[in-house]
Amino acid sequence: MLAELVKGVEEDNVVDHFLVSRDLKRLLKNDVTLGGVLFGSLKGNLRHWVEKKGGAFVVAALLESEDKELAAKVAAELKPHLKAIEGFQNPGAKVVAKALGSKKASSS
Repeated sequence: MLAELVKGVEEDNVVDHFLVSRDLKRLLKNDVTLGGVLFGSLKGNLRHWVEKKGGAFVVAALLESEDKELAAKVAAELKPHLKAIEGFQNPGAKVVAKALGSKKASSS
């Protein structure tokens, strides 16, 4: 079932709907295993997820994961794109930028 959820998230851009992204974020906070599975599927595409309003909050949940190794991998993929992320206008991107140590997001 978990694999089906991740596949649906990858293919359908379901995170564009705020209810789906909110619930996925909640699931990530309660299930560390889901974070690893989701990251495995999204690796290489996280920057594009941050561009999406709901997707950015899901990525923020990965950055805030209790699994510090996972959070570090997510941050390592996103840090080279920090300048672009700072320019995204959606509120979730601001949360991601701040989590990555953006001084611009901290002063906003």
